[in-house]
Amino acid sequence: MPSLLDPKAYFTPKRMLRINGFIWKWVMRLLTASVEVALHRNFGRRYLPRLLAGTFFCTVCAAAAPRPSTLTGLWVLGLYALVAFHAVCVYARQGVVVPHSFSAGEPWPLWRRIPWSETAVQRFGEPALCALIGLLVMPLVPFLAGWLVSAGLALLVKGQICRIEESRRVLDAMDARHEAQALHTALNARQQRPQAQQAHRARLP
Repeated sequence: MPSLLDPKAYFTPKRMLRINGFIWKWVMRLLTASVEVALHRNFGRRYLPRLLAGTFFCTVCAAAAPRPSTLTGLWVLGLYALVAFHAVCVYARQGVVVPHSFSAGEPWPLWRRIPWSETAVQRFGEPALCALIGLLVMPLVPFLAGWLVSAGLALLVKGQICRIEESRRVLDAMDARHEAQALHTALNARQQRPQAQQAHRARLP
């Protein structure tokens, strides 16, 4: 029996993989939220805390950067201003279609000038834009450049994960519909069987 004070009993490889997966999952979520606040609009009400958490995460990382920059500080202040702006828009909107409460927003109308769908913009256009801006500011602000490139990569991964989940949900819905049709056919056959037996008995002398 392993000792309760033995750290190997708690930090097993399987448990460490789960912990690392949990950490990286939330790092990716906070990275994406820190740029979605500037890339999107019309957020869901319950997505606002994630925007604030992503902005706070960016603030902590910027404060721990070895070479602080004025441009990085302006970027962080701009993120807080955008969070406040989106919060006002969410709680003040009236007479419009309210999105899903966990919605990550939609791209700004400027993207409509490009003949891309909204899904293509979110999965490929926005990650490429973040990476491009990050590469452009790399000589001036290394931290902000690395942050934008990492956030662009996280957006790309998020888009592919969402694509896989949507495909899985569509297949699940199609399977559920086929199963419902089969159950409906079986139920009708079972309900019609007693009626046929009663009709046969009624015709007997």
